[in-house]
Amino acid sequence: MHQLVRRRLLKSAVTSLGAALIGYSSRVYAGSKFPKKTMDYRDRPNGQKMCANCSHFLPDKNPRNTGRCTVVEGNIGPHGWCMVWATRKPIEGC
Repeated sequence: MHQLVRRRLLKSAVTSLGAALIGYSSRVYAGSKFPKKTMDYRDRPNGQKMCANCSHFLPDKNPRNTGRCTVVEGNIGPHGWCMVWATRKPIEGC
């Protein structure tokens, strides 16, 4: 009996997590952005990880200005970091 309750609880937790991830990914693909607080955005790097080398970062034409992010709302500093940081893939042929 105890195993059935535990199994049902785990199944429910996994289902909820899956639904949350689907909701997150569909929101990102729909063009919506998340607040900085939600993404744990900081104006400082996390070791070598920073917005300037993140695949979501869109730098401004003037490198001294802040840029934009495809996931996080507002102005984003090149030396910032957030929890959705992802390695920028190198451009092939360069």
